[in-house]
Amino acid sequence: VEFQTGTLLVEALSAGSIDFGHTGDSPPVFGQAAGVPLVYVGASTPCPEAWGILVRQDSPIHSLNDLRGRRVAFVKGSSAHSMMLRALPSVGLSLADIDSSYLSPADGRAALQTGTVDAWAIWDPYLALAEQQHDFRLLVTGEGFVAGREFYLASASFVQQHRDEVAELLGELVELKEWAATRPEETARLLAQQVGMDTVALERAEKRHGRYGVELDPLLVAREQQKLADSFYDVGLLPQSIEVQPAVDFIVPATQP
Repeated sequence: VEFQTGTLLVEALSAGSIDFGHTGDSPPVFGQAAGVPLVYVGASTPCPEAWGILVRQDSPIHSLNDLRGRRVAFVKGSSAHSMMLRALPSVGLSLADIDSSYLSPADGRAALQTGTVDAWAIWDPYLALAEQQHDFRLLVTGEGFVAGREFYLASASFVQQHRDEVAELLGELVELKEWAATRPEETARLLAQQVGMDTVALERAEKRHGRYGVELDPLLVAREQQKLADSFYDVGLLPQSIEVQPAVDFIVPATQP
């Protein structure tokens, strides 16, 4: 089952439509706050360069400070949202200082291209696709603003009933990651057939290898996600404070025979 954003995936997890999936950092935080019984069963290593803020080539915006009063597009409750939450304070701004436009990746790109918005915060492979075109300019990457991890999530009931199967699935993912990390061109060709996206752009995204590592420290992930959750709560975007640690239950990937 495919989803364009992690927010939609977490909604499906809540509805029982899926049992397992992966997202960026913000969707599980908002999911927890909404009472979704999700569990972090694993995570990738960081890859902040797979996130970025784009402007048009002819834009007068040349720094984050220039975003004051500007229209910025991103997916609400996504990792791009958390990147904006952290990037703006680095120049003394906040989300209140911009005009936030909550748009899907496809709509965000179209809005930037037509000038409906002034900037667009997005992740790979949409970032890579836009980077290779001459219409857009990269303002900043996610470096310093977002860890850029992938999180593997499952419903609490599925983990309780099928822990061995989750371990086996994670083991298969580790093997697949190791394979893909050394074959960006082949991986891009395979993905292009499935997602209908340009092979060159996908290859560019695939060469950002950080997301192919496996994070082994659940406490580190819990601390990172707790800090993010607290930030969203402090600016009024979460209806209540949450405790991330109880939802982190990393499962050791099963080794393959």
